[in-house]
Parts: sequence; structure tokens; C-alpha cells
Amino acid sequence: MFPQDILEKGISFYYDFKRKKDLGKNEWTQLVEEWKKDRKNFLDEASRKNTTINRCICYFADGNNFLIIYDKRSFNDTRMYILNELEREVFLSCLNIISFQELSEKFSSIPVQQLTSILHTFVNKGIVSEEDNHYLVLPLQY
Repeated sequence: MFPQDILEKGISFYYDFKRKKDLGKNEWTQLVEEWKKDRKNFLDEASRKNTTINRCICYFADGNNFLIIYDKRSFNDTRMYILNELEREVFLSCLNIISFQELSEKFSSIPVQQLTSILHTFVNKGIVSEEDNHYLVLPLQY
């Protein structure tokens, strides 16, 4: 049932799959090593400052009628995004996975193009993930 090399290693389970679409070759090892290096530098800096907030990488603070997102995923480039009241409402609606259809119904008072533009901006900035017309925020609430 299992390939011989798996049996020889004493592994009692084995998962395998074949992609329907070839995604090409990815340089995951190099990407992971760069991330580890950046993360180590980040944690070293955070421990020198000795505060919890400095250990957070990507988070937001809600100001009730505005929202500030701090994105420190790149060690050398900290980004800060300030969302207005409407953007804040759309962003907070994506705390749990939500479809574009559900967002359109929830924000029926604003034009679809405006909602699409807001979501597109969030996705391009890397603060919201989109997959199959479903959205989810990436920063954690601080």
C-alpha cells in the first residue's frame, strides 16, 4: 500500500497528491531562510526594547471611527496604514472569512465598484487575503 522507502522509515502514514495544474518551481528554501533571518533580527530588536507590542509582526488597533494597521513583516520596511470609517467597517467585516456576495449585501448602500476598489487595495497591500471571492484579514487585533 505504501512506497517501499516510506515503509523502511517506519512511517505509519503517508500523504501524497498530484496537482491538477503545475505551479512551476518555487525557491521555498531560500525564501524560508530569508524569513528566518528577518524574524531573528526582529525578535532580537524586540527583546532589546522589552515590550510585547514590539514582538508583533502584523497587527491593527481599532480607533472606533478609524483603524491603524502596523505591518512589520519586512524587517527593513515597517508600513502603517490608516483606514477611514468606511474602510474600517469593510476591513472588520473580513475578520472571519466572508464572500464578496455577503459583503455586497452588508454594504448595499455603497456602489459595488467602490467596495471592489477597497477590497482590491487591501489585497494589493497584503493586509487582506482573497481566494475564490472570499476575504480574510491577515493582521491580528492588538
